[in-house]
Amino acid sequence: MRSQREDHGIARRANAILLLDDGKSCQAIAEFLYLDDDTIRGWYKTYREGGWDALSTDSWKGGQSRMTPAQETELCARLDERFCRSTVEIRAHIAVQYGVD
Repeated sequence: MRSQREDHGIARRANAILLLDDGKSCQAIAEFLYLDDDTIRGWYKTYREGGWDALSTDSWKGGQSRMTPAQETELCARLDERFCRSTVEIRAHIAVQYGVD
């Protein structure tokens, strides 16, 4: 369901743009696709500014973690035990528990 394959990501972004074109809200699309609504807004901004070529390319490579390996292991165990509906909840936990923003 949450495949990280590039073609899957392109299809999700295309579907989001089509749903926006059909008049759906960013929040409704995010709920339907199990994403954060800011993600949908970001995709739409990318599409408006750079067109389909910009949206169909995912050059995000990630960054260096600011958490220690032990903290990451602990967080993964917590996430395996409970379902979080949004990254906001996870980020708040990380800030409180580990002092990392």
